[in-house]
Amino acid sequence: MFDKFPHIYYYVPPCPKCGSRKTGRYVRQPHTLHPAEDAWYVQTQSLQNGELVRFANRIPYENVYCEDCGERWHFLVRSGIKTEKEIQIEKKARGTEDKYLRFVEDNPKRKKSFFGKICGLLP
Repeated sequence: MFDKFPHIYYYVPPCPKCGSRKTGRYVRQPHTLHPAEDAWYVQTQSLQNGELVRFANRIPYENVYCEDCGERWHFLVRSGIKTEKEIQIEKKARGTEDKYLRFVEDNPKRKKSFFGKICGLLP
């Protein structure tokens, strides 16, 4: 039933040097009131969606990378629509399920205190 819902996906092609599918893109480092929480959210959502991302203050011209050989190159990354089945294929090819589990285990989401919750509501 849920495999019919479309998902937005940012496609990065295989590495031109080694042919690996473990490729990802650079995204801007969050500059908000809670950058660590926002970065955690972006990282977990990207991995859950089968995407690999790295944070940078400015996105470099060589905006995509290969995790296997370290190659970087320029590619116009566009969003597209993929089904849940297509997302599962990308997750398997890029190895994001294991990375997601390791990331959440190594970086558990901190629970906010009562005072933190109240301050989070204020601008």
